[in-house]
Amino acid sequence: MTITILEWLFQGIIMKGGVLTIHEDYFLLTGGIESWLYRVARKHAGHQETGWMFTMRQLYEKSGSTARFSDFALDVRKIVEANSLPEYFMSLHRNEAGDEVVNVLRRNQLGVSDPASQGDRNPRRNLTPATKVIPENSVA
Repeated sequence: MTITILEWLFQGIIMKGGVLTIHEDYFLLTGGIESWLYRVARKHAGHQETGWMFTMRQLYEKSGSTARFSDFALDVRKIVEANSLPEYFMSLHRNEAGDEVVNVLRRNQLGVSDPASQGDRNPRRNLTPATKVIPENSVA
């Protein structure tokens, strides 16, 4: 079997950092903004020791969201508060200009004693394998 792919795709695959892995819990995220924020965090914060920072306005403009800025910012604040992104910890602060800033940092860059370093397991992930229940009077 032979597969032919476009040259730009091939170059993206073979160059270092051209293909990003996605944490398995990404597929359990239910919100569109939440999924998008994970991808932004994965791309920009990556493995950088200091993470990455965006103003709320930068995130809004990057998102292409059709929601009002205030609604978008409220949704992002809820996601930050829930601390539910796999692999990434997000926090909020204000910069010297008074802009709200979202800081994204890989959880493994936090101190081991920091409770946020582990993150909560996605509640939709099965903790034990499903078991098949066979009624007593039936043949397995």
